Amino acid sequence: MLGKYLQSEDAELLSAVYGAYAGRLVQDVPRAHLEGTRTILAELAPTNPGAQTADPTRFLDNSLTELLDCEGLETKLYGR
Repeated sequence: MLGKYLQSEDAELLSAVYGAYAGRLVQDVPRAHLEGTRTILAELAPTNPGAQTADPTRFLDNSLTELLDCEGLETKLYGR
């Protein structure tokens, strides 16, 4: 996919680009974040009036990831 959008078939270049961005943009364990939820609600507000006054914490549930954190799953999987 990177090759298509970067219009390149250079494997070394594509690998370097992937390595530079994947580590910063992709989380090993996905977590919901309050600021991200606020951003989504702000985007929805023009077409959904309820989004403007909605409490973002109502949409967040990190209980499963917190449980997995307590069990050390990320450390077991990724060694960190």
